Amino acid sequence: QLLKSSVVTSVYEVEAAVDTYAAGKMKYMEEESFKDDRPFEKSFYKGDQTLKGKEVYQYASGSNLPNGSIYYGDKGQLLSTYKFSYVDTLKSKTMAYAGDTDELLRIETFKYDNNGNLVVKSIYNALNQLEKSFLFSHDQYGNENLMIVTDKDDNKIATENYEIIEVDLQKRWLERYGYVNNKLIPNTFYKRSRND
Repeated sequence: QLLKSSVVTSVYEVEAAVDTYAAGKMKYMEEESFKDDRPFEKSFYKGDQTLKGKEVYQYASGSNLPNGSIYYGDKGQLLSTYKFSYVDTLKSKTMAYAGDTDELLRIETFKYDNNGNLVVKSIYNALNQLEKSFLFSHDQYGNENLMIVTDKDDNKIATENYEIIEVDLQKRWLERYGYVNNKLIPNTFYKRSRND
């Protein structure tokens, strides 16, 4: 019997009143589904909650880690395929290919801290030239509290600080505000529901 679970992340614009904020219009939503704790598929929805696309993970026989995935558009059309590499059990590299031609589109690399939290995600073009990087820091429970985006020359493009306002029993965030470029009013409201 497969145990199924999912994590749904909804992202909203923020509506600010005088002293309060509220979730405004939805920007997008993602739902990641698991079977026996293994990622099975990830669905991406637009702000009106219509399907944008779906990523389906693939496994080699006997493996608990996906070796790749296939991304389908909203009509089920094949858009791209991905191949994953790992160091130990942490994903170290993703190669993205066009669905119709198998042409290499981009490469993503991942680096982690000693607790297994993602600290750097770098995106390279098909010629293996760095395009941009995302740097993350975390609180003591492993929740992201800061993201910094840098360009190919390591110049800072943007930052987003996260103010966590609700957590579950394992201290994983359920609701948070995102403050872009150190603005005093949050730009984005994130809500996450889990049934694991």
